[in-house]
Amino acid sequence: MKKNLEVSMLGTFRMQYGNHSFIIDRKSTTKTNRLLQIILHAGTEGVTREELVGRLWENEEVANPSNSFRAILFRVRKLLKEQGLPESDYIISRKGVYCWTPEIPYHCDCISFEEKAEHALKQAEDFGKAELEEAVRLYRGEFLPALGASEWVIFWATKYRKLYMSCVKRLCGIYRDEQEYQKLYEIAEKAAVLYPLDDWQVYQMEALIAMKRSKEAVALYHKTEEMLLAELGSEPSKSMLEQLKRISSCVTEDATHIQAIQEKLEEEREEGAFYCSYPVFIENYRFAKRVLQRTGKSAWLLMSTITDGKGYASEGGVHFEYIRAELEQALKNSLRSGDLYTRYSTNQYLILLIGIEEENCGLVIERINDNMERTAGKKYVKYHKVLVNRTDE
Repeated sequence: MKKNLEVSMLGTFRMQYGNHSFIIDRKSTTKTNRLLQIILHAGTEGVTREELVGRLWENEEVANPSNSFRAILFRVRKLLKEQGLPESDYIISRKGVYCWTPEIPYHCDCISFEEKAEHALKQAEDFGKAELEEAVRLYRGEFLPALGASEWVIFWATKYRKLYMSCVKRLCGIYRDEQEYQKLYEIAEKAAVLYPLDDWQVYQMEALIAMKRSKEAVALYHKTEEMLLAELGSEPSKSMLEQLKRISSCVTEDATHIQAIQEKLEEEREEGAFYCSYPVFIENYRFAKRVLQRTGKSAWLLMSTITDGKGYASEGGVHFEYIRAELEQALKNSLRSGDLYTRYSTNQYLILLIGIEEENCGLVIERINDNMERTAGKKYVKYHKVLVNRTDE
């Protein structure tokens, strides 16, 4: 019985024949491996000589592409033989079209993935579940990620990514309808690991809420929020905020006495202002505004922006990270324990100063600047303030 050559191109490039796992050259990006990748991906249709040469060299200048191509093809055959594959030409040519030899059967994960995904997605909503699950299992990451800059790789990587996301969304709907929440969580977790910026955490939180694991859902929300701020400098999406509201409504306490509940509500004693996530800051701001309407006291919203020292918002870099760390520590040490602050974007913080008049805002800014580790650091931070409007009774 003939062995199959198993080929992986999703997430990484690797081949396996029997128990032997290998790539034929030192790196998956060498032209020998690239030639083999193109041939194996093409399947039985094959690739013309012109197309092979174009994909191998793309925008590179090559003196004699025909001779170079023959040399690479010779080396590929030699290296395959050294890996213990049966004697063969491995790559055959018919009328200028090159393809893998039928003498050694092979399976390629991306080809199987595409077939199963496309067939499953053509089925009615209630069918194709098993094929969807198999397609999602086969997808282990981007198509040939080491060759991400090649035009032909970008084309197929984009197609496979869209197919994968369509399969995951369809499966999430099926698992939700069938109340298979553990499966919903697991499939969304895998998608979130592969594509953390595409809101798959929303499905994870939904599954955790349904399984009454609200604390885990809250932790996941805050972890995702921090990741979005760090990667994109943006706040969570509307759908994620909706899940946070659902989490809040699902959290219940076992305590039967008000004192026990109070103990759980109490924060650990910590000096300095109160830091919170941006969504929590929004709710606190709205609540504080209502309180101000009743008490007649004033409050000011302060925004600090890290700049390049010339008044323009800074976008990052080693110097930026140093100033940001200084500013965050200065905010914590300079503000009162009753003040509130949050990270609004990668280079901005919002501060809510409650029970303070406008002339004292300048004193707060001076105190923040004085607490910057370096005196020069204050020239990289600029401030804007606005009155938190109130209607006195």
